[in-house]
Amino acid sequence: MEAASKNAVDLRGDSSTSEVNQLKQRKMQGQKGGPSTSSSNSDNGSCYCCGEKNHRSPACKFNKSTCHACGKIGHLARVCLSRGRANQRNSNFAKQTNTSRSANQRVHQVENDSSEEEATPVYELFSVSTVAGAPPAFQVKVKIEGIHATMEVDTGAPVTIVPFAFFRNHESVFAPLQKTSMKLRSFTRHELEIAGTTNVTVEYKNQRQLLPLVVVHQSSVMLMGRSWIRDLGVLKDLEDQLFTNAIQESKQSLKDILEKHNELFADGLGKVKNVQVHLNKIADPTPRFFKARPVPYAYRVKVEQEIDRLLELGVLEPVQYSDWATPVVPVLKSNGNVRLCGDFKLTVNIATELERYPLPNVEDLFARLSGGVTFSKIDLSDAYCQLELDDSSKDLLVINTHRGLFQYCRLPFGVASASGVSRICLWGGTN
Repeated sequence: MEAASKNAVDLRGDSSTSEVNQLKQRKMQGQKGGPSTSSSNSDNGSCYCCGEKNHRSPACKFNKSTCHACGKIGHLARVCLSRGRANQRNSNFAKQTNTSRSANQRVHQVENDSSEEEATPVYELFSVSTVAGAPPAFQVKVKIEGIHATMEVDTGAPVTIVPFAFFRNHESVFAPLQKTSMKLRSFTRHELEIAGTTNVTVEYKNQRQLLPLVVVHQSSVMLMGRSWIRDLGVLKDLEDQLFTNAIQESKQSLKDILEKHNELFADGLGKVKNVQVHLNKIADPTPRFFKARPVPYAYRVKVEQEIDRLLELGVLEPVQYSDWATPVVPVLKSNGNVRLCGDFKLTVNIATELERYPLPNVEDLFARLSGGVTFSKIDLSDAYCQLELDDSSKDLLVINTHRGLFQYCRLPFGVASASGVSRICLWGGTN
């Protein structure tokens, strides 16, 4: 009887049994990949593997396919439940983010409104302390309430500050400090503790002004900020100080160069080192001796001064006797002095071989100067006389003056080979 009743129930399809079977079916689907598929596909008779309605999932050709959304086997991505849940989570997260952002915006707006109501000024001080050996700071001397003070000019500070110790030592002459909502930040973004502000009478040169002053606890120096710099017109004085310092530095630099190379810039006549000029005689030259020519009285004093100068420099030396003697020709220079030249065309020039050295043309000189930036002109004082003569050449170069015979120890003007010899020594050395 019980078996017959059970068969009747199976044939009738009892609802309670159907519900249990339905639950079991869903559990089986979950074991095969069901968590990644939608249960609605099974409820409406479609395949949970591909979503089509013309077949069931056991016969689906995609029941062993891999989902590109979740990576599980048994369904396609278009019916994947995990992707749907992820999209739902992203949507919820976006809503929460927008809500939070809106809240933050409202908070910031309140803070901005609060800041605008308080109107607290914040100033940054860009002063950096220097170490030993750094360039000195720019300082100015002022009177603050009649007290002499030396302040460091700091264009990085918007306000003028003094240490609290300075205010305390002269508290009797200052007005009481007033509280302020001002904030000062150092170069490292640290806030300075402000003791207060006050107005003080400042005297600078011929000026007398009432200016604001900030007193701080941490500072140990007195900084003149941009407010005082502008009101007192300190920038013009800074420019003058910079110009003066630049001149002093240039003078010191020039002084160092002159001291380092003092032998080059010493008074007197220089001498080319390790060089002695030799004049090559022709074969068996005949000595030529000429008496002294009369010197115009207008030139006589200057000629004697020039002879004394050349004797002092070692260019000339007196001699008692000589086989060669050349008369002198005084030449008036543009500065009013006299150049003493021997008329060597009568003596040495016809008895010696001519030294030749090619002169550079203008094109060669410009080619060598091409690309140059800084140019200097070198004017050698008594250039020929900076070349020393050897003993055999000295015997040839004797001049006869109204004061007697003098022998050249240096190469003189008027010798035909002087130009070529000097270029060989000077141009050859520079090349």
